[in-house]
Amino acid sequence: MGHACEFETSMMLALRPELVWREEIRNDPSPTEPALRGLYLAEDMHQRTKQGAVGYPELATAEKSRAFLQAAIDRTVEVIQALLQRPLPK
Repeated sequence: MGHACEFETSMMLALRPELVWREEIRNDPSPTEPALRGLYLAEDMHQRTKQGAVGYPELATAEKSRAFLQAAIDRTVEVIQALLQRPLPK
């Protein structure tokens, strides 16, 4: 997940579509360097992307965001219910 990636763009398409400049959406995957695969590199946006987006925002849809949001809501409810079942400390 990264700035203006598929996930973030999907969220904005679902929540605030009027703020998405659709004509500016362009995929910009990170260049693959086999020796660095799997590592997190603390690079600034100028090092990571040519246009300010990371990954594949062209794959974004509002429908995907609804699925992402529902999964987050379901998991949050599950955690809260589990926490409410725990006894309070004395």
